Amino acid sequence: MITRKRVKTFNKILTCLLCKGYLIEATTINTCMHSFCRSCIVKHVKVFEKYFCPNCETDIRLSNLRPDMRLRSLVYKIIPGLFAKEQQESIKRNEKQRNLVNGSTFTSKLDKQLLCSEDDSLSKQYFYDQNEPISLSLEYHMESIFGNTIGINNIPQVRYLQAPAAFKVVHLKKFLSSKYDLNNLKKSMNIDIIYESDVQPDEFSLMDIAYAYNWERE
Repeated sequence: MITRKRVKTFNKILTCLLCKGYLIEATTINTCMHSFCRSCIVKHVKVFEKYFCPNCETDIRLSNLRPDMRLRSLVYKIIPGLFAKEQQESIKRNEKQRNLVNGSTFTSKLDKQLLCSEDDSLSKQYFYDQNEPISLSLEYHMESIFGNTIGINNIPQVRYLQAPAAFKVVHLKKFLSSKYDLNNLKKSMNIDIIYESDVQPDEFSLMDIAYAYNWERE
């Protein structure tokens, strides 16, 4: 069965070796494939003039640095709220970067391209906040009607709900059990939450399911 891993399980690939924080604007060295915050690795190379990877000491130049959009997306999905926080800080950071580009510290064409290049691939994705409301509908799984204790004539109607993105499958099960008084039935009944024919693990949140099945915001 699929299980939800703890965030700390992925800390090694989600954190920057230089600042010890979560990767912000993850940037990868294309020769050794080690990743750092963009501002951290640029400062390491250009300001401190350390032309080697902080992890493996492979020789590098600014031309070896590449924006890692897949890793950025992964970080924002695993760390709820980080994308929103980063967006709030982006205006201040962009203004600071413009000043650096226009000043004497960063003068090369390559420096300007690295600092000012924009990639809208992340803007096409949606990153959920834990408290963000998600609307969903719950209906009886038709393939499991026959042979159950409810009976085909007593199938509950479609139920529409709105719950926080952090709301877990186990909470949905408890809601259904309480709503339809399933605990008082003479025969025990197991509840499964199914989406696209897949049984969802209890520890999955609505946010996990949304990312797993690429839900689109309407």
